[in-house]
Amino acid sequence: MKNKKGLTLISLIVAIIVIIILSAVSVVVLTGETGIVRQADKSKNITNKAEAKERVQVEVMGNRDKTGNLDVEELKKGLEKNLEIENSNIEEYYDKSLTFPYKDYDVKVETNGEVTILEEGENPPIPELKVGDIEF
Repeated sequence: MKNKKGLTLISLIVAIIVIIILSAVSVVVLTGETGIVRQADKSKNITNKAEAKERVQVEVMGNRDKTGNLDVEELKKGLEKNLEIENSNIEEYYDKSLTFPYKDYDVKVETNGEVTILEEGENPPIPELKVGDIEF
């Protein structure tokens, strides 16, 4: 009996089929609807949104007057200086709340200092007008 070394044609075909199946599964795991790449993109977006909110919150905390109230004029100056937001992009409502774009997000800052990142396509809510809000 001769001692044959090497692969037979059938074992070679089986090995190629196994490699094809493994590569197909890997592609689905990486790029599918719940794939690693999409999950990484979602995590990146969540992190960027949280970072933008935190930077604005720090700016808000640093612009309170001695009584703890938000100093809107100083906040606008701080946003322009520290976060490089142009003053012309800051929209101020009659109740002194602000909205402005920052890092691909629309941000709303309430007069109590609460910071909200608006969802894409979401318009900032217009504050209710109450008796005594507007002075003549």
